[in-house]
Amino acid sequence: MAIKFGLVGYGTIAPFYLKAIEKNPNTLLLAVCDTDESKKAEIEKKGFHYLRDYKELISNEDIDAIIIAAPNYLHSKITIAALKAGKHVICEKPMATNAKDASEMVKTAKKEKKALFVAFHCRFNEQVLKMKSKNKDIVGFRAVNFENILDHCNSNNPWYLNKKLSGGGCIIDNGINFIDVLYEFIQPLTFVKSEILDEREGIEVKAKLFFKQGELELDWNSSKEVKKIVLISENNDEYQINFLDKENDESIGSHMFHEYENLLEYFLTCLKNTNCYGERGLYIQQIIDKIYSL
Repeated sequence: MAIKFGLVGYGTIAPFYLKAIEKNPNTLLLAVCDTDESKKAEIEKKGFHYLRDYKELISNEDIDAIIIAAPNYLHSKITIAALKAGKHVICEKPMATNAKDASEMVKTAKKEKKALFVAFHCRFNEQVLKMKSKNKDIVGFRAVNFENILDHCNSNNPWYLNKKLSGGGCIIDNGINFIDVLYEFIQPLTFVKSEILDEREGIEVKAKLFFKQGELELDWNSSKEVKKIVLISENNDEYQINFLDKENDESIGSHMFHEYENLLEYFLTCLKNTNCYGERGLYIQQIIDKIYSL
C-alpha cells in the first residue's frame, strides 16, 4: 500500500518532491498547503487538493506523512504539530533555526513514536553513495559550495535574506548540507573556527569554515555554481565528489532530482525502523549553533 503524503510549502523545493513522489510506486501525494492563494490554481491543475492552513493538512486522516518545505522558522512548529497529530515527517534542512527547537522536535518524535527525517539531500547524491560504498578510511577534506542565492530567492521567497526567518545565510543553507555529507565519512567532525568574508544586512553570504580535518568554503553570491568535496584518505589518496550532473550545467539544481528520489526511498525504510527520530539532524544543528556562537 502506498504511503500517502501531504506537502507544506509550494516553493523552490516542491518540484523535487513532486517528481520523486511521482516516480516512486510506493508513494502518493494527496494535498499541498501554501499560504499563497495565488498558487491554488497551479496546485489543483496538477491534481492535488489545495489547503491554505497546515492544520487542516495534518488533521487529514488519509495522510500518513507530512513533508515540510516551509520557511526555516516554521520547521519546528509545524513538525511538532504534525508529529502530535500522528504523522511521520520529512523536514527540509535546516531542521530548525537553532538546536533548542531541534531538540524539542526529536523529543516529540520519540514520545509519539513517529519517524522524523531531516532532508539533507546532498547525502543522497549518486557520487556520495558510490563513494560511501567503497568504504575508504577518510581523515581529511577540502570542500567548496558556491551558488547565487538570487537563483532561488525572489519576491516569493524573501525570507531567505531575513535572519529571523532563515536562521542565517550560506552557513545554515549550503554549509549544513555539506557538513552532513562530511559526517558520513568523518566522525566526529571537529569545528575550529569560521571566517565571514562577506555579510549583508546581518546575513553571511560568503564564509570559510575550518575543521580539524579540513576546510569548507561557502559563497552565496557566485557567478558559477560549484559543489565539490575532495576526500583525503589515511594514505593521502584523494577522491573527488562533484555534485553537479555535469560541469557548467546551466540548469541550477538539476542534480537535486535524483537526490530527492534517493532521499524519498530512504525515508520509506525509516518508516520500518522504530529508531528514526531526527537525532542526526539535531547533531548537525548543534554544529551550526556552535559555528554561529563563535
